Amino acid sequence: MEIQKTPTRMRKVILSDQVQVKYAMLLSIVLIALLGLSQFYTYVTLQSILPHLLSTQISEKISALQTSLLIIGFVYVVVISLLSIYITHSLAGPISRIEQDALKLSENPDLRFRFRTREKDEFKGLASSLNKLMDKLEKNYEIKRS
Repeated sequence: MEIQKTPTRMRKVILSDQVQVKYAMLLSIVLIALLGLSQFYTYVTLQSILPHLLSTQISEKISALQTSLLIIGFVYVVVISLLSIYITHSLAGPISRIEQDALKLSENPDLRFRFRTREKDEFKGLASSLNKLMDKLEKNYEIKRS
C-alpha cells in the first residue's frame, strides 16, 4: 500500500502557539536580566575604583564605552530573541501540525488518513510511526471486513 503525502506549505515563522511564545519570551527575559546584571556590576565597579585613579577625560571615555556596551548588549538580546523564535518554530511547528492532523482524524475517522510531514521536521519520526500505526489499523480493518 502506498502512503499518500499531503502537500504542506511553509507556515509563518511566528506561530500563534503558546509554547513558542512562552519559551521565546522566557529566553528573552533571562537574557535581558543577565545583561542588566552585568551592566550594573560593571557600573558599580568602575564608579568605585576609577574616579580616584583617572582623570575626567578618561572617565568620559569609559562612560561612552559603557553606553556602547549596553547598546551592543541589547542588539545581542534582539538577535538571540529572533533566533529563539526560529528555533521554537522548528519544534512547535511539527507538534502543531501533528496535533491538527490528530484532531482532524478524531473528527472524521478515516483509516486512509496519513499525518503530514516536511523534509526537515524535528518530529518526522513521530509522524512516520503514527502513519505506520494507521497502515496496520487499515490492514486489520480490511482483514476483518473480508
